Amino acid sequence: MKKVLMCCRMPHNNSYVGGVVSILQSYLKNKDLFKNAGVQIDVFDYQPAGKWDKHNSKLNNIVYIFQQRKALSSKIKDDSDVIINIHTSREFLFLKDILLAKMAKKKFNCSVVINIHVGDINTVFNRIRLLRNLLISYMNKYVSKVIFLSKEIEKQFIEAGLYKERCKVLYNFHDMETVGNNAALKRTAKLHLIYVGAIHREKGVLELLTALNNLKDIDFHLDLCGKFTDKSIKSDVNSLFDRLGEKATIWGYVSGKQKTALFNRADVLLLPSYHEGMPLVILEGMSQGCALISTKVGATPEILNENNVIWIGVKSHHDIETAVRRLYDTPGILEEMQTKNRDLSSNYTLESNIAMLCKVYSDIEA
Repeated sequence: MKKVLMCCRMPHNNSYVGGVVSILQSYLKNKDLFKNAGVQIDVFDYQPAGKWDKHNSKLNNIVYIFQQRKALSSKIKDDSDVIINIHTSREFLFLKDILLAKMAKKKFNCSVVINIHVGDINTVFNRIRLLRNLLISYMNKYVSKVIFLSKEIEKQFIEAGLYKERCKVLYNFHDMETVGNNAALKRTAKLHLIYVGAIHREKGVLELLTALNNLKDIDFHLDLCGKFTDKSIKSDVNSLFDRLGEKATIWGYVSGKQKTALFNRADVLLLPSYHEGMPLVILEGMSQGCALISTKVGATPEILNENNVIWIGVKSHHDIETAVRRLYDTPGILEEMQTKNRDLSSNYTLESNIAMLCKVYSDIEA
């Protein structure tokens, strides 16, 4: 039985839950699937002592690096026959995690797997560009496998010097319960739209709400689901939202049965983000039979084509208006896209993702 320690800082005290944490939570809820594949998983979620909360955030981050390394050393010093699977993203978090991987390999000879949960190399190395070559050399030396969300970012890292044999693409998954094919049953006179994600400028929320305010002759309803993570747009979002009146509902963060119910009644999922890795929300929407309106971000062009999605330009409220109007005016296209998306979603299940991940672990030599 291979032992794997998944490293990721989990949310506490009702903090924001993003895609990385959602993935880890799904893994931890399904330990039996890993066990059936010969893998025993545990989580290393180091939370710093509260005594540092009074200090500024930069000092907190520096202290956290050393405390996390010490805590991981204590956890594995008596049992280092374990694969360290670090889930990381970008910038200083990425720097910290590569140094953590180096420590685990050099000090304990642990095999290390790194999952990078962003979709572009420039996002990873933003603000740490001068360290790019050094960190890639560390990955070549101390990391057994680097898992990417898309073929595009894998290609970028290989071109930057990462050994090809270190690389693996593993697309995200959905673990929402699906219902029968009800594309035709969804369609009513009203077009039900849904947005699920952080309410942040770079998620395209302002463009979305601007577009919908311009579609005064269309009978639609928007379910806006998510927490504000960008205070700078809160006033503009609230103003645009208020102008929609009864044509929109804001739900805050949604999960579980409430999330599934909102997806299931939705005709169209909108994702106008400026950048993504492999957005979970796309896979979730597909599983519930939603048509898609999305920017070409992350791995979306690798798994979707014009049969599954209407592509829109980044920062283009005009494209959003055109796409919504097209699906409203042509119900046949809408229903066909819904059916194709539900069928395609079967390729991106939790079970298939775990099976491929366990294959990565099993291929690593002790």
